[in-house]
Amino acid sequence: MKKILLSLLVVLVLVSGCSLSGSKNNDKEEDKKEEQEQIISSFGDETIDGISISGFNMLYQNSQTSIAAKVKNTTNSDVKIKRIEFTLYDENDKQMMTEPGFFYLDVTLAPGEEKNVSHNVSGNVVAAKKITYKIIK
Repeated sequence: MKKILLSLLVVLVLVSGCSLSGSKNNDKEEDKKEEQEQIISSFGDETIDGISISGFNMLYQNSQTSIAAKVKNTTNSDVKIKRIEFTLYDENDKQMMTEPGFFYLDVTLAPGEEKNVSHNVSGNVVAAKKITYKIIK
């Protein structure tokens, strides 16, 4: 009887150990996939026509890139802005999106006023190495 119980105990330990090691591998694969999907990229600040664009960053997750920035009026007067178009380029200076992205504002910014802006793009564009802006007033 002791031998049967001991044998069952050994089998149980072996089966539990195999199942746990399998779940650890699955957890590692899930973590690796999550790391690949949460890629973040950012660019330096830029000022165009008295409008400062700062904190430009991109986060790729769930087959979509979320793009965000902060826009600030650095002039001494009100500035009306409809939108800010941006174009992303890869390391070969090739445009990464078929059409420019844009931050839609349609506001008048008072001197020193800031707005957070965002835009979503299908696919992964966080490998961008260069960005150009066009301010539409």
